[in-house]
Amino acid sequence: MRMKGVQLQLRSKELNHVKPRYSKRLTQQFANGKHGSYAKGKVEVQRLRQIQATSTTGGVGGNYILVVGEVLWDSLPSGLFLGGAPVNVACHIQELGLAADCVARVGDDELGREILRRLVKRNLNTALIQVDDGNLPSGFVVVTMSEGGIPSYDIVQPSAWDAISMTPELSAAAEQASALVFGSLSQRCDTTRDTVRCLLQLCDRCVFDVNFRPPYYDQPIVEEGLTAAWLAKTDNGAAEELAKRFDMKYVCVTRGSKGAGLWDADSQTWVEHPGFTLPGDGAVDTVGAGDAFLARLLQGLLEEEDPLDVLREANALGAFVATQSGATPEHDHKAIASILNTVV
Repeated sequence: MRMKGVQLQLRSKELNHVKPRYSKRLTQQFANGKHGSYAKGKVEVQRLRQIQATSTTGGVGGNYILVVGEVLWDSLPSGLFLGGAPVNVACHIQELGLAADCVARVGDDELGREILRRLVKRNLNTALIQVDDGNLPSGFVVVTMSEGGIPSYDIVQPSAWDAISMTPELSAAAEQASALVFGSLSQRCDTTRDTVRCLLQLCDRCVFDVNFRPPYYDQPIVEEGLTAAWLAKTDNGAAEELAKRFDMKYVCVTRGSKGAGLWDADSQTWVEHPGFTLPGDGAVDTVGAGDAFLARLLQGLLEEEDPLDVLREANALGAFVATQSGATPEHDHKAIASILNTVV
């Protein structure tokens, strides 16, 4: 989870208390319809699969993107919000008109079934989202706010997305994919890390969304990801140096509201865009803005669009998302066009 300008704290000693403190209340909320209808057991999972029985992985023409990693719930004072950078990226890729599948794992619990329901509502194929057959719960993060407005996060560990298993279906999807998007957070445990490694070997264009901040920064994992990457997106580091050291074609360095730059190692060129001034009252919620940016950037690079145009439109999409509540608002093309017309 990414929030600009806030301090990230992991209160690991309290993690054992997260589930008992919240599970009863959450069950009641789902049962009462506060966060969607209560979905019952494996029958509901099977029903969701049947809804998408006619959906084929990567079944539409053009580029097909595979996204792997965490899917979780952010529990904020204002309610529960579906989160996880991979799901956010997949939602935005679909909004842009490309085919996308999300590889993740949920628990066999109320929260997991609600995740599947909401992804179906967003027209995302859930065929590659595994349901844990053990006792691992769905991903869950408790967000609390200090008096000064600084959020801190209790991240439940282990979670179902720590146990994404390699399957023949994942192999087939990776071999079909035009690009594979992955990050570092989901590789905190061995099972998912091994699966990510297998997928990286099956796809030529791997896109690494790098997180350099603790507690998710693990240098060997980051360096391994950079070595496999065709494109890396980061908010830290010298693009040309990273590209040369790890033999990447593209390195994108993001600067939040101040835009981003892109290094192309093949042409030895650097282009940058300064970003946009947000309309109205400015940012409402920056969560998901970087994921939207990455989705548009990846689309443009795969379709070999002009790099400066791609950066401009990726910044505009990220700026639009920052003006909306939630990480994956439906794209308002009129509002995005208005941002694009802003003088920078």
